[in-house]
Amino acid sequence: MRTTRKGRDPKNNREWQEAANAAEALLHIHAAQCYGLIAGCPDIDVGRCERLIKLARQKGVVPEKDCVEQFFKRQANPTTGSRLLQEKPR
Repeated sequence: MRTTRKGRDPKNNREWQEAANAAEALLHIHAAQCYGLIAGCPDIDVGRCERLIKLARQKGVVPEKDCVEQFFKRQANPTTGSRLLQEKPR
């Protein structure tokens, strides 16, 4: 999702896991938007999501299988990983 705030990359394994999970979930949402399955969602910064997943994998962190479910559960209570995806890189 796009915003004007300056972002940062995750700093520890917990943040990397949260960011990888949120990025993967957002890519699934983006795919559903592209296929016309859902509408009305904010823009998703696909490049940022892909970058975070790539960097996480280099650190041995992969998105969890239930990341989409986790993402929607956390929307009521945002976490660091979700915020990292919403911020633009410096």
